[in-house]
Amino acid sequence: MSKILTISIAAYNMEKYIRQTLDSLIDERVIDDLEVFVVDDGGTDGTLEVAKEYAARFPDSIFPVHKENGGFGSTVNYSIAHATGKYFKLLDGDDWYNTEGLAHLVPMLNETEADVVVMPAYIAEEGSKKLTRDTFHSISDEIAIRIDEMRVNQAFANPNICFKTSVLHASNLELPTHRLYTDSFYVTIPFATAKTIQSFSEPVYCYRLGRLGQSTSRESQFKHKKVLMETVLELCHFCREKKEMRNKNISYIEKRTAAFYRRAMRAILLQPINTETLNELKQFDNQIKTLDIDVYRKAQERDGSKTAMLVWLLCKTRYLAFWLLKLIPGGMPYMQ
Repeated sequence: MSKILTISIAAYNMEKYIRQTLDSLIDERVIDDLEVFVVDDGGTDGTLEVAKEYAARFPDSIFPVHKENGGFGSTVNYSIAHATGKYFKLLDGDDWYNTEGLAHLVPMLNETEADVVVMPAYIAEEGSKKLTRDTFHSISDEIAIRIDEMRVNQAFANPNICFKTSVLHASNLELPTHRLYTDSFYVTIPFATAKTIQSFSEPVYCYRLGRLGQSTSRESQFKHKKVLMETVLELCHFCREKKEMRNKNISYIEKRTAAFYRRAMRAILLQPINTETLNELKQFDNQIKTLDIDVYRKAQERDGSKTAMLVWLLCKTRYLAFWLLKLIPGGMPYMQ
């Protein structure tokens, strides 16, 4: 049976959460249309055994995989290489899908031929049952349009995106292994190959915030800011390459890169507010300006986010606003 949607679940030591994750996919309306890779990335808990339980119930839809640890990027690489579904979407082992939204998404994916389908997501704090809808803005009335014709000032994140599998294959995407923030490449590089994009109105992905050890946490971003900064520089080089090739989607690719640039700036600002931090901020800022002035300018576009406003204020005041952060109790607040 041909599949409509391949779902790649990165599941390193996710025994605590994986049942909720898999239960969210079990719906008689769509389970036969799903190809679900549960990739146990060298874990040491019972995640794989739980996945095998579900595979015994749904042997044509759920496929447990055990491999040596290679990090998030290696789990995505495995799934892309083995994917047979028409479309491809990621799911972290501690997150889950809105089952009703998924049940409506799959028939839509069966009908459309858009290269990228984007949709809202839910955000949930660890330990809370409350779901908050993210700030997703629809790009069209659920019809496919050209990516270079988009007028929405938004850079879509992993929970919002569903790629046509053939686009991922054509993009030759291969994520770095044993490294954080590889999702940055996943949500950027395929847009150089994709041509059309379409909105879906219902939230599907439910993203858990506040779990200890998450790469998006304040602690992780502070600890691994150098990796995040290196990732942004690599994306800037990718932008320059595609600009020289006159890629039609360069405007969006730059917008997506600019959003990660802001994220790196925010990570730097999580350090103590002193001259050393300011110098590091300026040095990184000048690197981006030199590498790609268009990415630098897009990072200053105000799109309603607090981080965008902060970066704009820093640049417009030539960093004088940096010292105002000293007035905030506890220093720079953590902003998603």
